[in-house]
Amino acid sequence: MKNEILIDLLDPPIVVGLENVEIMTNIGKGNAKLTLLDDKLYFDDREVKVGKYPFSSIDEDSTITGLDVIQYVRDQGNELYWQLLNYKILETLIANPELFPENLKQDFKGNPIWIALLGTTYLNPADDNKECVSFMGWFENNLVQCHIVLEDKWQPELLFAYVE
Repeated sequence: MKNEILIDLLDPPIVVGLENVEIMTNIGKGNAKLTLLDDKLYFDDREVKVGKYPFSSIDEDSTITGLDVIQYVRDQGNELYWQLLNYKILETLIANPELFPENLKQDFKGNPIWIALLGTTYLNPADDNKECVSFMGWFENNLVQCHIVLEDKWQPELLFAYVE
């Protein structure tokens, strides 16, 4: 079964649940197609992947922050940085949850998979105007979103979304 929707990436994102945020970074331009095909999500015909910060040392005592994760992605080369997915993907999936693939809902232990969208960063007045990113996960039969302050400790289970 194939479901798809067009997204206007030039349309400024509206961060759900947060008021008066200032968008700092929003990677993406023009229109893009988001497609669910055979339980895989595609962005302009490129499969959406999830990645993990590569250090096994991320645990409860880790000092890795969201800023470290974004720097890691940038260090991988400009190509990966520009392939990060932005908040418009989350906005679209919240409005169209049928597009969210089953294989990204839970890990093998049955825990929600949490995916950060590093392509959009914003200043959040509720967090003293600190730079944040949103992340999403399938929780209690709904797609939910949260945010993380980039200078705060990065949670080891948090992945990031990109396309190849």
